[in-house]
Amino acid sequence: MLLVIGLLAGPMGGIDAAPAPLPSAAAGWSITPSASPFDPAAIPWTGVSCSSDTSCFAVGMRGTFESPYPGVAVERWDGATWSIVDAPNPAGATLSAVSCPSATSCFAVGSTDSGAGTLVEQWNGTAWSVVASPAPSGATSMSLLGVSCPSASSCFAVGGYSTATAGGTLVEQWDGSAWSVVASPNPGGPGGLQAVSCVDPANCVAVGASAAGPLAEQWDGAAWSIVPTPNPKIAPGETMFGVETNLDGVSCTSTTSCVAVGFTPSDPLVEQWDGTRWSIRSSPDTKGPHGDNVIELRSVSCSSAASCNAVGNSIEISLSNDLADRAPTASVAEHWNGTSWSAVAGPKGVPASRQGPAQLGQLSAVSCPTASSCAAVGNSALAEHYDGRSWSIAPVAATSSFSELVSISCRSATNCFAVGDAGFTGGIEGLIEHWDGATWSVVPSPQPAGTDLFAQLYGVSCASPTSCIAVGGYSRSTTFSNSTGGALIERWNGARWSMVASPVPAHSTGVIFKGVSCPSASSCNAVGTYGIVVSNNLVTLPLAEHWNGIRWSIAPVPKRSDGQLNAVSCWSNTFCTAVGYSAAGRPAAERWNGASWVVTAVPSPKGTTYSTLDGVSCPTPASCTAVGSWFSTSGTATALVERWNGTTWSIVPAPGPAGAVGTTLTAVSCHGPAKCTAVGGHDGLVGYPFTGDHPLVEESNGASWSVVPAAEPAGSHGTALAGVSCPTAAGCIAAGAHLVAAGIDSSGLFTLTEQGR
Repeated sequence: MLLVIGLLAGPMGGIDAAPAPLPSAAAGWSITPSASPFDPAAIPWTGVSCSSDTSCFAVGMRGTFESPYPGVAVERWDGATWSIVDAPNPAGATLSAVSCPSATSCFAVGSTDSGAGTLVEQWNGTAWSVVASPAPSGATSMSLLGVSCPSASSCFAVGGYSTATAGGTLVEQWDGSAWSVVASPNPGGPGGLQAVSCVDPANCVAVGASAAGPLAEQWDGAAWSIVPTPNPKIAPGETMFGVETNLDGVSCTSTTSCVAVGFTPSDPLVEQWDGTRWSIRSSPDTKGPHGDNVIELRSVSCSSAASCNAVGNSIEISLSNDLADRAPTASVAEHWNGTSWSAVAGPKGVPASRQGPAQLGQLSAVSCPTASSCAAVGNSALAEHYDGRSWSIAPVAATSSFSELVSISCRSATNCFAVGDAGFTGGIEGLIEHWDGATWSVVPSPQPAGTDLFAQLYGVSCASPTSCIAVGGYSRSTTFSNSTGGALIERWNGARWSMVASPVPAHSTGVIFKGVSCPSASSCNAVGTYGIVVSNNLVTLPLAEHWNGIRWSIAPVPKRSDGQLNAVSCWSNTFCTAVGYSAAGRPAAERWNGASWVVTAVPSPKGTTYSTLDGVSCPTPASCTAVGSWFSTSGTATALVERWNGTTWSIVPAPGPAGAVGTTLTAVSCHGPAKCTAVGGHDGLVGYPFTGDHPLVEESNGASWSVVPAAEPAGSHGTALAGVSCPTAAGCIAAGAHLVAAGIDSSGLFTLTEQGR
């Protein structure tokens, strides 16, 4: 990720240095909440319950791919959006299921201490709190996997437990004041109870699995008893962890009508209860082209005996039928109309490009308060909504993200576009967000077909509210050492973003644009870099292209042995300045006169081993300001500011925060020669972990630069600002990202936007 490696990184020394306080200044900055697309590998949602079509709770396990389940996650649906709700998070806790008899009463169940204890949490209409739950005598591990509450004063939770020598089913009951263990039959062997459904306090059905096949138990108000269930025929040796068939979900609308769903090693499984016995019902079983895909049904919800919805996933299995080789490929949904089951069209989970290797787009739970309203949740932080005809994705809020904004362009204080990338395990997508003066929102943008490594946007420029250009690059490959890709250019016409083709330099191995500037809708200049192979070595060369309102064309830059252009600013169609670095690791600048690019000499700081200019702003042809950083022999980074007076470049002193270990500036915006604002970070460390990073804002009044306090998100473990735009002399908006947890294993990188004056 550009931000993590390039912007949060700074000096190599001073790891133990305490962050220095910012000096006081007249102006200040404040955070404006921005959208952070979720990291789909971060949250497996495992339970959902809706008391109405405008009130649902979903529960899951918050984490990362490297540390899968370090905590609980709870979100609420209000009929329009999902939002995060705070809930107690004991050490090693997970939540597996939830049941809400009303909008002001819910119970969620799971385990704590990584399975060493049961966990029950209660919603009282205002907040979630932990409620004590007992452990079976002698149990060494236990978990509650399903819960059903016919009323606020009556619930049953089911699961399983194990001792040093054996295991068994686990049932706990809520009587309105406390939870207690209730005896339940235990068939023995592997398996347990997975789900429960209660019509009333005296009538419940729980389902699961045992070594003998599917398991169903019934509560009659006094005791639990096993009810025989048919066991589908399976091929010899087809078992999963010793279990041949499994019932994962159950829903009862009356004492004479229940539906249970699950799977065998090769087929989906649906069973129906008529008040007397269970019988198998046929259901759609979509096979792959070679008969190697099967359907696993994970959950079912019935609003009436004539309307049920079941969800699960399609599984690709190996010839060995080993559970470890069973890979989910897509989510599935099926509907019961009182007569037969049929597949329901709708989103098949998140696209494959957004799926991590461990958390794929599969549906795990469903809740239907009415026949025309259902909510389903699953892995890849996935939520879907059913309107009685089809399913559509209803995105959950981002409890975990890996997203950043790196460039911003504002036509006014109420109209900005910011670009960057939305990261996730397995790939990166370009990200575009819009500011309307009140809120930031993600704007749909096209992604190059077949991209499997990255698609990132690094620069954006808006000539008008209906004309913007965003630039970046993409790559697709099967391995990182054998990739293909090119430039990514997108255009905004006032209604939507669309990709625009651009020429590729001869013999290029790849193109990435880093910056763009559009003085008008019919004139833009984009700069970046491209690679060529010389004597079996990859060499990067600076690149510039021009947009005439119809097409892009290469605008040759003076030949150098190596280097890159990082940013460009155009005062008019015939005056632009681009900055970057040269092969020798020195700052570089070039000037566009409307026909060609010309190199202009740029001084290097004394004692530098490497210097770069990353941002530039030209309010007039005789006044440009460029910012970047330079590194000493010790690896310490220092902010670099250079000024163009119409004839020459000169270094301008830019003080950093008092006591800062190192400073970097990455972008600048000038509203006239006497008012410039630059952003970046300070106290950054090169490499992992990214501790001690803070945002940096500096302002120039035309005579000198000074540090301005920047806002920092509470609990941040690293913050940097990467782009800034000042549409008025009295206001600027900056964009970047911040880490919510330190370390390489964190996927808590969230977008950040701030406003200042």
